[in-house]
Amino acid sequence: MIDYGIFPDAFSYTVLIEGSYKAGNLLMAKKVFDEMVSKGVKPDRLSYTTCITGELKLGSQDPVYVILDGKDSAEEIT
Repeated sequence: MIDYGIFPDAFSYTVLIEGSYKAGNLLMAKKVFDEMVSKGVKPDRLSYTTCITGELKLGSQDPVYVILDGKDSAEEIT
């Protein structure tokens, strides 16, 4: 995809994140989320909802903290 000049957007990353959670792989989901942010793709509400839902379904003790870790303000997530 990238070889052809097509870069993933928030939706593309969210699909990968959701697949990681469905496979039970918390670490991969977090890695994909972190890659999305590091590549300059801003997560949207669907991205955050997918992460929080995935964390809850897999038994994370504090899913909001896991997802929002490192965010300074609400503006960074809206």
